[in-house]
Amino acid sequence: MSDAKEPTKNWVEMGGGEPRHPEFATHQAENLLKIRDMLEQVVAQKQAEVQALKEKLVRMRRQGGGA
Repeated sequence: MSDAKEPTKNWVEMGGGEPRHPEFATHQAENLLKIRDMLEQVVAQKQAEVQALKEKLVRMRRQGGGA
């Protein structure tokens, strides 16, 4: 290699070495999972409401005798 001055620090001293999972990323992943679960619950609730409204509409149409 060249005779240029090379850094004297090795990879570990510079913060290298084994990869570490940042705490921030872990918390963000946990938060995203919680949000996903909440949104799935909201979607399930809204789907149940839509189904109930469809059934109510069918009953109203049958009772009214029209379309």
